[in-house]
Amino acid sequence: MSAPESNTPKNPHAVFVQKLVEYMDHRKAHAARKKTICAMNSLGRSALRDLAIDRSEISSIVHSPTQERRREYTN
Repeated sequence: MSAPESNTPKNPHAVFVQKLVEYMDHRKAHAARKKTICAMNSLGRSALRDLAIDRSEISSIVHSPTQERRREYTN
């Protein structure tokens, strides 16, 4: 008799619920990014300039990891 495989889920229902929660979190994050892009696109040119953002950068700023887009201040 062989031992059960270690990667086999013990409770298939729990795995389904976990995957469903992950999917819903993904959809919420996607909706939040889409809303942020719409809000930033509604800003005027001077507001974007005050934030030091060009309109062409909005999508990449929203979709990139937080630390990747951080700008350094120089004296």
